[in-house]
Amino acid sequence: PSPSTSPDDGVASFTLTLAEDETYVIIANGIVGDMDAPFTLDIKIGAMESAATSDFEFFAVHGSPDAPAVDVAVQGVGVIIPNAAYGDITGYIPVAPDNYFLDVLPAGTTNVLATYVADLNTLGGETGVIFASGLLAGSPDFGLFLALEDGTVLELPLFDPTDPPLARAQ
Repeated sequence: PSPSTSPDDGVASFTLTLAEDETYVIIANGIVGDMDAPFTLDIKIGAMESAATSDFEFFAVHGSPDAPAVDVAVQGVGVIIPNAAYGDITGYIPVAPDNYFLDVLPAGTTNVLATYVADLNTLGGETGVIFASGLLAGSPDFGLFLALEDGTVLELPLFDPTDPPLARAQ
């Protein structure tokens, strides 16, 4: 915490044993000092540094401690992530580079809580992590984010139905 001046002033300390020649994504998750959702490190073993094909390949992390288990559906496709609870990490999901509308629903329902826009048009051959973060009832606010393989983190915008519709022309 501020005004920390050394590693001895950290909010948490973890000992990790990492295997040689393995690739990991380490996700800081939880709330410092909270007993229900304690601060921890979640680890994705076998992380990919680039996609195996021209698709964009991602895994998802439910990192919002006060959000319920959710389904994530792609409009026009269906549920791609079923029943994700806080702390869950999915396997990799390959998708063609394109614009996607991601509906977040309470698990097992058809009630859309929010729709996010994921513009993956320029990400063919790359990998990333789509993660939920923040709080539904508190600060920071809940959101969906995309962390790319180079460390860039983008907030996925909420779909605004008053925006002009997307169109393609050739």
